[in-house]
Amino acid sequence: RAAVLVITDLQERALPSTVKVPQDIVVTLIDVGESDFENTGVVEVRPDNRLNARKLEVTIANYSSNPVTRVVSCEWRAASEGGEWRTGEEKVVPLKPQGRNLANFDAPAEPSTIKFQLEHDSLEPDNCRYCVLQQLKEMPVLAVQSSEEATGFLGDALGPDSISGFRLTVIDSRQLSRTELRQFPVVVVTDAGILSARDWDRLHFHLQTGGAVLVMAGPGLVPEAGMERFVRIIGTSRKTGFVSLAEMDTTHPALDILRFNDLVTARFFSHLKLDPAGTRVLARLSDSDPLIIETAEGRLHIWSFTLTPECTDLMFKAAFVPLLHRTLCYLGSVNRRTEFLVGDTIRVMLDRAQPFTLMTPHGNFALIPDVTLGRPRAIWTDTRTPGFYRFGERGLTVAVNVVSEEGDLTRAEPNRLRSQGFRIQGFGYRAESAGLAPLLLYLAAAAFGLEMLLLAL
Repeated sequence: RAAVLVITDLQERALPSTVKVPQDIVVTLIDVGESDFENTGVVEVRPDNRLNARKLEVTIANYSSNPVTRVVSCEWRAASEGGEWRTGEEKVVPLKPQGRNLANFDAPAEPSTIKFQLEHDSLEPDNCRYCVLQQLKEMPVLAVQSSEEATGFLGDALGPDSISGFRLTVIDSRQLSRTELRQFPVVVVTDAGILSARDWDRLHFHLQTGGAVLVMAGPGLVPEAGMERFVRIIGTSRKTGFVSLAEMDTTHPALDILRFNDLVTARFFSHLKLDPAGTRVLARLSDSDPLIIETAEGRLHIWSFTLTPECTDLMFKAAFVPLLHRTLCYLGSVNRRTEFLVGDTIRVMLDRAQPFTLMTPHGNFALIPDVTLGRPRAIWTDTRTPGFYRFGERGLTVAVNVVSEEGDLTRAEPNRLRSQGFRIQGFGYRAESAGLAPLLLYLAAAAFGLEMLLLAL
């Protein structure tokens, strides 16, 4: 029954309407915020290509109710260097009240660590955004084929004529047990029905040790298949006609360059019926069945169809190639995750199991790799400070940023907070100083007048 005092700026995000104060407890909010704040923040940094970026798109948000103009500066240094930062471009960005705007910067031609900086305002932590750019000339992709027909469509989209930098290797399912999967950031299975239980064990281990997998689940798959450790199979849907796309999550990086109309013309004659429980559905068909789902912490994408004309005509649509490229780029970047948020646990795979030094913004630490999965990895939980975290002198560098939404200082409505049971009290020191302000102004005016009188005499 003790009284509770909460020192707060009444931020809307921190005081949602779902919070209710019990009747027998007194909770007083000490308001130290201001209604007329001015805050902007760097929300996001996105490369135009996840393999070989030429441009970096920086999103700036204005959280205040007044229009502002901000200067965004860029600094970078090569990943192979540990020396001085190089000054990059500067962009002037006008921002409408509660609005957002974009600024495009040229990406360094080599792997680099980059930071984008705004001038200071009401909240400093969101004025800087850290980014690690990994420039890869090509990405190895392993395709486990079920038929030459399905692999042919895959090869046409990813073959030597592709401009997106994929190096495709095709194997038969019988070769999967003899192939070193660590060489391939992404493994594509053209029909899950061809895999044995032992094959699924290998793919599961590949996912656990940092790899990513795209599985195309044809209607010939039996419910007893090893895929059920990731998603439950309900059955097979074979239509006398066809179904088409009904929903698509364009907020996902694998789909954000596509529009609904790009895929809605594709027809699906047969597909596997999957239970979406515990997964993220990225696209859904007009019969309500999932078309594309994501699971295994974003490392596994499952398409409920195969690349054969008996299943779909998607391969003949213009949207097929960008869909496939974007999916593989996303899965490949999951394998090389280089951005985390404050409070996240960093897990990165290492090449060697030797002790190393972790360099962080708040100090250096000696670490021993974890080898419980059979492949060495580093695990670090103390990510309280934004900045760059480097695992070893020549190891992987990752960026840790603040949650961008924390920059939104929009205040909650006081009457709404009172209806939830809170008491609101102004900050005493600020109120007292504000009360003395008129008196101080009168005294200053009187002193100025007396000084003028003395000068006249």
